[in-house]
Amino acid sequence: MNFHRLRTSRISNLLVDDYSYFIGEVTQKDSMNTRFRAKDFSIISIIKILEALNGKSRSFHDFYLKSGVGMKSSFLSYSNMLQEFGLIEKKAVGKVYVFYSITQKGRMFLGLFRK
Repeated sequence: MNFHRLRTSRISNLLVDDYSYFIGEVTQKDSMNTRFRAKDFSIISIIKILEALNGKSRSFHDFYLKSGVGMKSSFLSYSNMLQEFGLIEKKAVGKVYVFYSITQKGRMFLGLFRK
């Protein structure tokens, strides 16, 4: 038995376009459903990244360090996804500096998981 095989998920064809950001590779498609391998995003990593910006805008370096995400490539994937969905925003200040901040939508997302 191969325990390293990637698992696949199934979604209605009507929803594929709505959630295409999370679909990595389509493995099978029929008239009603699409089977795919999903891109891997964890809620706890998303929360860590949003919390790093909660209350304060940060430069890329400070944002990366404060997030606690170990691999820079993973951090970039998450931060790009969060920008795509409007949970964080990136603003250029002058020609050199870039600052990241959480949006109202990002604060609402965090609120969904707080006790």
